Amino acid sequence: MSQHDITLTSCADDADSKGIEPGFADLFDLDEIQKLQDMVAEAFDFACLITTPDGTPITRPSRFFSLCSQIILETPVGRKNCQMLCPVNGALPTDATTIRCETCGRWHLITTITLDGRPIALWKAGQVRTPETSDEQLLAYAGQIGADTEKYKKCLAEVTVMSQQQLQKAASLIFEITRLLTRRADNSFRLRQLTAQIRTEELLNRTIALCDR
Repeated sequence: MSQHDITLTSCADDADSKGIEPGFADLFDLDEIQKLQDMVAEAFDFACLITTPDGTPITRPSRFFSLCSQIILETPVGRKNCQMLCPVNGALPTDATTIRCETCGRWHLITTITLDGRPIALWKAGQVRTPETSDEQLLAYAGQIGADTEKYKKCLAEVTVMSQQQLQKAASLIFEITRLLTRRADNSFRLRQLTAQIRTEELLNRTIALCDR
């Protein structure tokens, strides 16, 4: 996908004019971002979702496994613990960070998208298991959240198995994508700031000219 495939929207101009700091949805065409996210999820056969820093979804989930969408997220405890929907505890990652969920035992990765140094979104991916993780370790979580063990076990067989090396390669690619999105957002935002400054100066000059008549 070329750099021209991601279009910055004009909504951020409205946000700027109202004194509101633009968010991710103000800066990008979400339909195009969704296509990019779907392509990444399809390529690596794992789940992807972009959220705000507080965990609010911005995009639609891509390739969420039925284990998550139909079982874990259908329980109050499972939804509360979900790494895809929860805010990140502590400092937000500055690189491609892989995390093993201590509750469900599966692996996720998180990268941050910023605007002028301010976090505006998190690209989250994963829901995968490593070859070293046993079914018994993963099944233990079913009892903790009150899920049906047999259904949980059946859906567990569909979860993608990835080595740490594969997961890290995927994380590195997504990190480069988020760096590109960050640069494009920053460049567009600074250009709009400069344009607004020029307009203000032009208006000021016109006002001064009228007063001098």
